[in-house]
Amino acid sequence: GVVTHCLLERWDFVKDPAGLLAQVDSALQKALGPDDQSIAGAVAESVSDLLARFGRSGAYARLRSSEILGREIPFIMPWGDRQVMEGVIDLIYRFDGELWITDYKTDAISADQSPARAEEYRTQSEVYKAVVRQSLKTEPRFHCLFLRCGAAIEL
Repeated sequence: GVVTHCLLERWDFVKDPAGLLAQVDSALQKALGPDDQSIAGAVAESVSDLLARFGRSGAYARLRSSEILGREIPFIMPWGDRQVMEGVIDLIYRFDGELWITDYKTDAISADQSPARAEEYRTQSEVYKAVVRQSLKTEPRFHCLFLRCGAAIEL
């Protein structure tokens, strides 16, 4: 997940997704320490497979035609009674006049399994929508983007 996030945080979705695959090795060198080199081949294969599938998905095509507004956006905000929430929003973009929040998920699931898995992230979606609503004074939409199967599930 870390390698994939590193690649996507700087990626221009207008480009051919094959370019992402060409960057896997350099991202691995930055992300893996000396003790992790024995797993580098398996990680490279997994990340390459994930990115290839994502690059062929409708979700990638949608991002290609969107206006990217922010990536890896840190936040901290009060939540509930005397609680504080902090996190990092993976991606905020505008598509067809609407503001969308995307959280990348690298779960090894099928598209059929993605709606049920997305439900596990409902609280996260509510927090992220509240952050954007308070900051930008607009009502956002949220989806989990399951990269391995290319499914974007709105919550």
